[in-house]
This record gives sequence, C-alpha cells and structure tokens, in this order.
Amino acid sequence: MYAVNAALLLPMLVCIASCATKSVDHTHSSSTAAKSTEPSAMPAAPESSICGVLPELAHYGGNPLVADDDVRTVAFSPDGKRLASGGGGKRGNEVLVWDAVAGARSYALAAASEPIVNVAFSPDGRFLAASDLTISIFIWDLQSRKLVHKLEHAGASIYDIAYAADGQTLVALDSNGRVTSWDLRQSNPSSRIIHEHRNLSTRIALSPDGKQVVATADEGHFWIIPTNSGKRAKDIDSSAHRVHSVAYSPDGKILIMGELSKDGKDGVALRDPATGAKIRVLEGQFGSIGALGMTPDKRWVVSGSNAGHLVVWDANTGKAKLVTRSRQETPIWHLAISPDGKRVAGAGRSRLLEIWDLDSGAPSFNASGHTAAIVEVAYSRDGALIASGDTDGVVLVRDASTGAEKARLPRMSFGIDTLVFSPDGRRLLTMAHGSARFWDTSSWKETNRFERGRMEALRYTPDGKWLAASNETRIVRLLDATTGAEQKTFGTAKPQDGMAQNLMTPSSVAFTSDGQRMAVARWDQPVHVWNVHTGALEKTLDGTLFVTYSPDDRLMITGFGKVSKRAPPLHLQIWDAATGNALREIDAEPPAVFSPSGDTFATLSEGEVQLWDSNTGARVARTEAGEQGALCFAFSRDGKRIATGGADTMVRVFEVKR
Repeated sequence: MYAVNAALLLPMLVCIASCATKSVDHTHSSSTAAKSTEPSAMPAAPESSICGVLPELAHYGGNPLVADDDVRTVAFSPDGKRLASGGGGKRGNEVLVWDAVAGARSYALAAASEPIVNVAFSPDGRFLAASDLTISIFIWDLQSRKLVHKLEHAGASIYDIAYAADGQTLVALDSNGRVTSWDLRQSNPSSRIIHEHRNLSTRIALSPDGKQVVATADEGHFWIIPTNSGKRAKDIDSSAHRVHSVAYSPDGKILIMGELSKDGKDGVALRDPATGAKIRVLEGQFGSIGALGMTPDKRWVVSGSNAGHLVVWDANTGKAKLVTRSRQETPIWHLAISPDGKRVAGAGRSRLLEIWDLDSGAPSFNASGHTAAIVEVAYSRDGALIASGDTDGVVLVRDASTGAEKARLPRMSFGIDTLVFSPDGRRLLTMAHGSARFWDTSSWKETNRFERGRMEALRYTPDGKWLAASNETRIVRLLDATTGAEQKTFGTAKPQDGMAQNLMTPSSVAFTSDGQRMAVARWDQPVHVWNVHTGALEKTLDGTLFVTYSPDDRLMITGFGKVSKRAPPLHLQIWDAATGNALREIDAEPPAVFSPSGDTFATLSEGEVQLWDSNTGARVARTEAGEQGALCFAFSRDGKRIATGGADTMVRVFEVKR
C-alpha cells in the first residue's frame, strides 16, 4: 500500500482531465551510475492518449454520518427531519445539515472564521443560528441557504446561544460574563445586555416560555436571570464544586444540572427553576457531564459525559436505565433529543455524528467500518482479504469479495503508518508511531511487537525474514522481522544531527525480487542502491523521496525534481535498473506502484488512482475520485483489482481493465 504523505510531497498539480504525458530521452544518471550514449530502447510516449475509467466493483463500510472534521455540536430541527452539526466541515468552520431520516449529509453552510461550537434551530425550523469562538453569531435562512444576519458582540467570544420560543429573540453568553439578547424582528437586530457578572462561565439555558435564563458560574454557583430587565437575578450556590452543564425540562418546571461535588463525584441533579432548590439527584457517576436533555414526555433524562458515556435516567426514580459509550469513547460535549423523544444525537471530539435509539441504546444508522480517514490499505497474499487502517488507529480486515468484517484489531494509540501482510501471508504488520505489532492471520491475535523509536519506510525483504527501517539519521537498519533485533546497517549518520534530521529520514525503501539489492530514497541525497549481503554501495541515481523496482527488476521508478516550495511538484523518472540510464519522465507525482505483472504502474493524484503503461509511459486508465477522493491504494496479488481508502471512510474496489 502507498499513501500520499502531505508533509513530504509537494502539492499535487497533475491535471486529471488530460491524459497527456512527457517523454524524455536524455540521461539523468549520477557520477556513479553507468553512462550510455545510446537512445532509449523504450518507445517514446505518445503526446496524448485517451484513458478509460476503471469500473468500481464494490465499496465497503463508510459511516453515513462521518464529517470532514471533528463534530463539536449538534441540534435536531423542530420536525425531527434534519440535523445540524458544527465544526465538521472541510475547514472546520462550516455547519453541516444532515437528513436525519436517511442518515445522509445534505449540504454545508459556511461563513465562520473559526470552528463552529454552537448551533440552534429557530422554533419554526426556518432559520439556523451558529456561533464560533469569536465575537460572531451567524443566522441562515434554510430555504434559500443564505446568511441573513451576522451578529457581533464586541470584545468577547460567544460561549453559548439559545433561541426563545417565539423565534424572534436570540440569547447568548459571552466570555466577559454578559448575557445578551437580540431582537430578530429588525433587519439590523438590536441587542441589550440582560445580565452581566464576571463569574458567569460557559453554559446557558433559556426557559421554554422565554422568561428566564439560567447561566452556569464559577465555584459551583449558577444564576437565575429574568429576561425582563425589571426583575432581579438570583445567585444560587449549588453546594457543588462546579456546575458543568444546564438544561430545562420541556415544560420549564425542572432544571437539570450536571455537577461536580466537592468530594470529586460527578452527577446530575434536578432542581426547582424558581428557587434552585434540589429536587432529586440521579444515581450513578459517569464522568464530567458535558451535555444534558430531557425527553418531551419528561420521562427520561439524558446526559453525555467527557468520558464518552451516554446515560438515560428515569426522571421519576433517579435510576439509570441505559448506559452506553460513544463509538470511539470520545467526549460527548453536546447532545440533542429528537422531537418525538425516540432518538438522541451526540457530538464531541470525533468526526462521527452518533445517533442512538433511546430505548435500546443501539445506533440508529450503520456504525460499522471506519469513522476516520483511511490512510493505509493492503491485500492479503492470496487476495482473499483487504486490511485497512485509519488516522484513529483502527485496523479492519474484510473479506475481499463480500466486504464482510473478518477482524477488528484493538485500537492503536496513534494513527496507522504502515499496514502490510508478510510475504508468507501468515502475519499482518501494523505500525503506529514507531510501535510495530504483528498479528496472526488465522486467529488475529497479536504474536509479538517491538519498538525502536521513530521508524519510517518499514518494508519486508522478499523472503520475509527482515524489515528495513530508518530513523532520524541517514542510517537504514535491517531488523529481524520477528524480534526487531538489528541485523545490519547501511549508510552513515550525518554529523551534528539537528532539527533538520526530522526531514532527513529515508522516505522510501525498495528491494529487488531476489532481495540482493536495496534502494533507498531521501530528500537530501541521490537514491542509493546497496548490496544487501556485502553492504557495498553499488550505484546512485538522481532520484529523490521515492523509489520502487518493477517485479522483474528491469525498471526502477524514482521521484525526480527539487524539493522546494519554489520548485514545481516532483514527477516520476523511469530508469533502466541494470545500467542506471534514465529512460523516461512521467507527468505524475510519487508514489508509484507496479502491478504484479509489471506491465503497468499506478499513481495517486488529487484523489484519483491513475494507471500507466510501463513500456510506453502512456496513461491508460484511472479511477473516479468522487466527492472526497482516495488517500491510499493497493493492487491485488493477481493485478485484477485495485483497492482504495479515503477520507469518506470507505474501502472501494476497482476492476483493472486494459
């Protein structure tokens, strides 16, 4: 498998619509490479060609409610047919609107400069308000999808917002401790400060009748604030160490508060909204309560915690009837209960917008597969399995024909850097942040692991006995593939290692089919070709960042060009591996992967996998990128399939046709 490494490769500017290629017949060999004055034996690439589209055979997994970035807040529309979420757009500063019935993304609204942290529908569902952590509140007309108001509160960040029941008033709490209301009946809404106190913290709740606001405050206090400026606000000491969150019951007769007691226990209390007096404490301790709500029939209280717990309590007995966890055990900062009281949606520090059935706790929509971008994909040696790894450290193994999940490995602490089956097919190697782990492919149990600090370019030798690994120096180490013990080293560490060493890790390692030679590509020196058995440096080539051999060892492909912000993007160079003669430049960027037969190779650019003829250099086929495109790809062992993974969390399988 190969994935685009944005930190190493320059922005990809290859035009997908055109299939033109470049042919270069001059030699780009270095001083130690063999010289030749003979013209290339390979035919010249055509100036242009028509490339076909590889048909998609299947796609597996892919959660329908995965956003592009972390979802921080969520709200149901009054009719329950839509969901709005904030923070999950491509730039983190968009409001996404979802079809809550079908579980599909509908459209995005963009206006903010920072990630959205609050969203609220107007009571009639016509408008949607949102705020980021700046001074701005944005209001869209959902029929036209146009921004109709941008409310600004000078000198203070907006912490929380709420619509009044009449839909004509919006209330907000800011970082200066001010509770402010806006009259939305005006074309240029006017504002007034309802209450101001420096100790007001982060959450407000507006009563259903719009007559009072409750705001959390420091040191366990909360304020009951009449919206009529002629009445006096009340400062209530909850006797708790801290009040995390607050919500009203649908009829306004109960105040629900998430509290941290002075002895360090988290819980939920029901209080009188007039006096703040405690009515009942709900049983159980499930972490810091970040979000609260009550079903329309007042039967159930629902909470979300920073530890990822979703708890449903019986409001009359105070006992928990259901406890479940967010899929990735990430915080639930906001939740929304559907108007019919049957579902609850939660959002926190995850790209997954989760919706649960309030009766059973089961996900309302398919929650299988990945919930983060897939950055590694690999076929098993017999082609029966596809393994995929994502940025959240999750690895799934599927049946390559049906997509059925065969194994879900324990979640790693970091995103997956390497995912590869051993040459004998008996083990799957995963690497995350320098920790290499090996999994038996019959039982899917971990057999062993090793850590050797930072490791890049981790590759098996063809016989599967060794692994090539590198660290922040110029040295490449051959490690025992079972124990991780060092067997051989190649190269010399650069003197006076400094911060630049982070960039000087070998970015690509390739072996000849017999395992006798190893090519190493870096950004700061030519491609080095080593004799694995003798340790001798046999030749260097003017390549950079990337190298690979064809299956028959006849050809090499390297990255070519300058690594610089001012230079054009890298392209590919095809070499005669025996002589070191440059044969042809290809108008595509690294990485490149030869098909098992070697007659074609594939590249990845702007989310599309492109197939090239190895002999002519012509682009012959491509996949369609789709909305989000591919981030990684792999050939099946027989070369008849290409599997891709991407930000949409799906594994897609394409048929390779020539």
